[in-house]
Amino acid sequence: MRANRKPFKIYESPNKGGYFVMLPNSLLDSDKFLNLSSSAKILYIYMKKDARGQEEFIFTQKRSLKYVCRSSATFQSAKQELIDNGFIEVVRASKCSRTPNKYKFSPNWHKKK
Repeated sequence: MRANRKPFKIYESPNKGGYFVMLPNSLLDSDKFLNLSSSAKILYIYMKKDARGQEEFIFTQKRSLKYVCRSSATFQSAKQELIDNGFIEVVRASKCSRTPNKYKFSPNWHKKK
């Protein structure tokens, strides 16, 4: 069954319809998310966009350089920050092969340590 789509408001998008990124208030208001660097926050948002609702996803450094980070070092730092804070996990690290890394969103960011 397909959900009813509501058109975007004019201040949200010039298009009447399309996809959106779901970011719950509990995530946005959490201390862990608020304490992330700006690069890590933006990287997370674009990872959510590319994942299109899937838990596991591929996000390449090349893609990051186009939309999010201005350098490889910024991408690596922001990605590691997301991993260290429990927002994403590496499913497949393809260090020496020519296949992109695979990640998954993790619930560990809201678990008590």
